[in-house]
Amino acid sequence: MLFTFIFGVAGIVYSMLWHQQSLIPPTDIFIPIATGALIDILILLSVSKHLNVKVEEREMIEKISNEEIEQELENYLKK
Repeated sequence: MLFTFIFGVAGIVYSMLWHQQSLIPPTDIFIPIATGALIDILILLSVSKHLNVKVEEREMIEKISNEEIEQELENYLKK
């Protein structure tokens, strides 16, 4: 939500300075807010995908480690 806030404030300030009137066209405010929201969404999606990959890698490592330990234990018990 950081970029939504930053772009929203920047859009309002830009509109006030550009138009220099009390009535600001709504598109001059909504477009920067929508742009900031889109950036926030893209960042959240990329971060969540990265975290999911890390969790899957960790689970795979644990699974492989457990299988190797069980195999070594079986080999030791056979001796």
